[in-house]
Amino acid sequence: MRNRARLSPREIRELWLVLGPLKRAQAEVRIRTGRTPGKLSEGARPETGRVRELIGRQAGVSGVLAEKCNAIYAAAEAEPALFGPVVDYLERSENIHDAFNRMRRLADLERVRRLAPIQARFATLVFDPPWQDESVSAHQRPPYATMTESEIAAMPLAAWALAEGHLYVHAPGPFVPMAVRLVQGWGYDFKQILTYRKTAWSM
Repeated sequence: MRNRARLSPREIRELWLVLGPLKRAQAEVRIRTGRTPGKLSEGARPETGRVRELIGRQAGVSGVLAEKCNAIYAAAEAEPALFGPVVDYLERSENIHDAFNRMRRLADLERVRRLAPIQARFATLVFDPPWQDESVSAHQRPPYATMTESEIAAMPLAAWALAEGHLYVHAPGPFVPMAVRLVQGWGYDFKQILTYRKTAWSM
């Protein structure tokens, strides 16, 4: 149980800006004087997590949430048109985790928009669509931009494929029927499922 009241997202950001540089400077001194293990360049630094947790305790949240809150405001300052609405949502809802995932999805969508397609045709295409699962809440959705079936179907696969070739489409179990419809819609014959057996659960 925390003994401090939770600060608002904007207050957490302000605390981060004030305490962050101070605590990191103190950590540098501890590292330099040999009072704590760590590195001053390259590689992970044990003091980084410690500073984050100290700020989180002062803010009444976990260090990870404090760091996410700071990242949202920093992104909005760098690109206000893109991430300003995320800050508005954060300050209305005070849901740092959900706002952070919204920010990551927007950033990913912007990254995808800037991609330039390779002008070539291939005998083998491997397609891993960002499936949009409407059966789960926004909180449970992946932290990247997703697409509906119609948006995926509109992808110009014909422009990338040779007249004869293979298409492999990644699809989680619930999306296999949709994947089959897409494959056939792009003019391919559905042949078989190749099961990818993961040794550990992950994205």
